[in-house]
Amino acid sequence: AMKVVEARGADVSSRRLFVAMHTLLGVQLQLGPVPLLPRANAAEDSPSTRQIGSGVLSASVPSAWVEDRSSGVWNDPVLGVVADKITISEVATSFASVDELGKLAEIPMSAFGFEDLARADLVSGQKRTSNGAIFFDYDLALSPAVCAREDEIVPGACLPTKVVLISAGVSDGRMCTLRVDANPAEWKRASGQLRTLRSSFGHA
Repeated sequence: AMKVVEARGADVSSRRLFVAMHTLLGVQLQLGPVPLLPRANAAEDSPSTRQIGSGVLSASVPSAWVEDRSSGVWNDPVLGVVADKITISEVATSFASVDELGKLAEIPMSAFGFEDLARADLVSGQKRTSNGAIFFDYDLALSPAVCAREDEIVPGACLPTKVVLISAGVSDGRMCTLRVDANPAEWKRASGQLRTLRSSFGHA
């Protein structure tokens, strides 16, 4: 299971880590467990968006965004670079629904094929539906294991260097995932649009 970043207890270091994670991700601070609440279905595409993904499911991105196919970086003509990469993948599964894997906060990222996110902190998680299919959405913060002292929040805890948004759901016998990777600067520029993109993941 992933480590859930919350502000329980009187430990000052834990609270500072909690504040830093939520400040980076722009999530309203809540002195309690990460909220795991249902969300409404994503809005339909508008003329200012286009579909990406050629498999079972797809997502909507702003029409102006362009992917550099050599690096995977996504650019906005006004904002600049908005994401390091946006990836949609799918694999066969015996599960009929993503919630059969367990509780949202207890499912390891390796269950979705993201072994590199084993150390990521879960800052927020939500459950939503798209055309009757259940999706688990995750906001993750990834920090290096070791960093310079000036990059530590507290001794032994480094500032996050990457924000990762995940959406996972099962459709037609396939485990489908959307992953968005952004560094803090990119997240500051386009966090709202990246979250909207993630929430649009589902049936076209």
